[in-house]
Amino acid sequence: MWEKQNDPSFKLDMNVVIKNGTEGFLLTKKADSLYGQKIDLNSKLALYNLEQGFKIPYEASKKNYDVSRDLIMAEMIEKIQSGYNKKMILFAHNGHIALKPIIVDGMGGYLKKKYGNKYYALATSTVFGNYSATTDPRAVKNNKYTSYQLPKQLENSWEEKLGNNKYENYFVDFNGSSENVYGQSFKMRFLGYGPITPPTEKFTITEPLKLNECFNGIIFIKQTNASEHLLN
Repeated sequence: MWEKQNDPSFKLDMNVVIKNGTEGFLLTKKADSLYGQKIDLNSKLALYNLEQGFKIPYEASKKNYDVSRDLIMAEMIEKIQSGYNKKMILFAHNGHIALKPIIVDGMGGYLKKKYGNKYYALATSTVFGNYSATTDPRAVKNNKYTSYQLPKQLENSWEEKLGNNKYENYFVDFNGSSENVYGQSFKMRFLGYGPITPPTEKFTITEPLKLNECFNGIIFIKQTNASEHLLN
């Protein structure tokens, strides 16, 4: 069902997804109760990752729709970090790492509650160039990606403000910056995995936000090039 989601002739049976997902969740919980104290850390984390993968359909079976993907990702990160007790570097979309909800509820907000100032959210931004995207509505193993030109920058946006800096590429640490501009509110464009077209463009533009409230710092690269797409 997961692999065929991008086939327009395929109809997803959510009742079956919830039923099978619930069975998977209960199986992983049972496996943990039987073997959790006997397996090594890597295996225990793999088992917990399976449990988290089945969590949303399991909660849906109980009519609980408040469990989000970002909450689950945050819980998985906490398990990994506490298990190894080491510093982690996490790569994710700006919307997921943000300290407060932007477009999505934000994994970063959950991590901030857990780790406080030990969690550092580093955003990225660009203005010109191209990016990689797929027209498929869902991410599966065989998505086809193509390069697209970045849309024209928005007027009175963060892209415009950041692009007017005398440096083309730079890093700003908001915790140590005295510049007042980062506490002002402007719209910002968030690129996802889909191409930006007129019907979808509005979903890529945030409400006005203050950069220093949403992130601890930012890396700005004025000209960006999409990943090279290799043929099979």
